[in-house]
Amino acid sequence: MQSPENRKRAPAWTAWEVLDLIAIWGEDSVLTELRSKRRNEKIFEKISKAMMEKGHTRDSVQCRVKVKELRQAYQKTKGRSGSGPKTCRFYTELHAILGGSATTTPPLSVDSQVGVVISAMPEDSADREDGEEDELAETTQDPFSPTARSFFSSRQNYPPSPPKPVAQTMKPWKQPLVSVPL
Repeated sequence: MQSPENRKRAPAWTAWEVLDLIAIWGEDSVLTELRSKRRNEKIFEKISKAMMEKGHTRDSVQCRVKVKELRQAYQKTKGRSGSGPKTCRFYTELHAILGGSATTTPPLSVDSQVGVVISAMPEDSADREDGEEDELAETTQDPFSPTARSFFSSRQNYPPSPPKPVAQTMKPWKQPLVSVPL
């Protein structure tokens, strides 16, 4: 075992890394394998490889630990049963994967070619008229929802670009701040 001095912490997960991990984890093939096998090291190696294809450098252990943390955060938030606001940052996305029972198919599918999470829930369109459906879609569209195609298709505004270094934003002083007579 390595001594604490030799161990290096992995960099914190960015929101994009977590969203990509959730999208990969939510693929039907990945969920099926995770549910059917007790030993899942090779599955997390596949997840890690898919993360690398998306431009992230996370190994299988990091992916496994993060999936475990996300699952625990979701369960903890879900278990609050109305005793306060949701505190799990990716609750909506996780609910799409973990919301059903462990033996049912999750209510989403992921188009890995495009990187879009698509809802697979059948819509009950016979009960609503077209106007009501459009109005409901406009008022309930959550930008972090797994069905929000625009969110997953463009990364131009999120995450925000890092702030500029102070040296680039400050203007040099033309006069001394304090004049001291000598």
